[in-house]
Amino acid sequence: MTSTDDRRDPERRLPADILALADWREGEAASLGFACSGGQVQVRLPEATAELYWQDFDPAEQRSSEDWPAFVARSWKEALFLAQGLPSDEILVEQASRISGLEHVPHAELKACLWFATYLQAPRS
Repeated sequence: MTSTDDRRDPERRLPADILALADWREGEAASLGFACSGGQVQVRLPEATAELYWQDFDPAEQRSSEDWPAFVARSWKEALFLAQGLPSDEILVEQASRISGLEHVPHAELKACLWFATYLQAPRS
């Protein structure tokens, strides 16, 4: 990659230990005891991160009758179900292009910078 490509790829600037955490998949996070507390669509450009805050989902909170392993399993099941309702990348890019400051970013670049941030919840002590 060239230095221009490095600038457009923020992952290249993150430490390996942080990237390892960022690359967890649902099964890995759940197997380590992390519940999913939600997620949100983001556009991550080198100079800024824009959130499509209206394109998110939040599984229900832990129920009083629910132990932690059951909550972890349910939170991921709900998260995966709710994520299916997100619009296509093309629609997300169109919505992102209406955000102030992103109007002139080419759609191909916006699409390449689409991310879905998933928020993890550790057990309460």
